[in-house]
Amino acid sequence: MVPGRIRRGRAFFETECRPARLPAYTPGMPEYSKHQKKIIERYYDRRDEIMLTRLQELVTELFLADTDAKCDRLWQRVETAMAGLKVPPKLAEHIMTRRDPKILASNLQDWLKSGIQGRQGG
Repeated sequence: MVPGRIRRGRAFFETECRPARLPAYTPGMPEYSKHQKKIIERYYDRRDEIMLTRLQELVTELFLADTDAKCDRLWQRVETAMAGLKVPPKLAEHIMTRRDPKILASNLQDWLKSGIQGRQGG
């Protein structure tokens, strides 16, 4: 019996799963098709809108949350979403210290009314 192999019947089977040939190494980013590039580009073009929608959903979930543990997890997600939106640090800190969904909801309404550029000026 050869080390690293198991004999079953007349054939030898490798004890490790490894490919017969390793794929060629390509440095840098992977190559994307035109279709994939358009999808990625549209995602980054609409990222702020996606984050605002996510915050709207989180406000709803915060109003419906029934346990403190769930609220804590949701507020962590709110903090991440606000960082992604580049909310001014003082405002984000105020929202996170108060942890009041009403305050978050009123600020979110203002951001939606004024648009993304109006919100980033502060």
